[in-house]
Amino acid sequence: MKDFTSHALNIATTEGARYADVRIIDHREQVVSVKNGNVDGIGDQFSQGFGVRVLLGDSWGFASSAYLDKAEIERIAAPPMFANSMCCLTFEASSEKR
Repeated sequence: MKDFTSHALNIATTEGARYADVRIIDHREQVVSVKNGNVDGIGDQFSQGFGVRVLLGDSWGFASSAYLDKAEIERIAAPPMFANSMCCLTFEASSEKR
């Protein structure tokens, strides 16, 4: 997993992000249901994915995927992916003294 996160951070910062972070989710859930004292069902679910958050200029962007492989990390961590999720917050200092 560390290789994946390092690779994603390297792509984002090489492409101009001032800040980037990566979060990887690796989740497994096992369920046993019992009815009248007897096992009624057994389930085993596994899911994984990742998200990349970047600061490009003065705008934040976020992109994520459920596919955890090198090609998908390269696609998601590249700044063009963030174009639709960018938001810009501008703060103006007040000239009034309080």
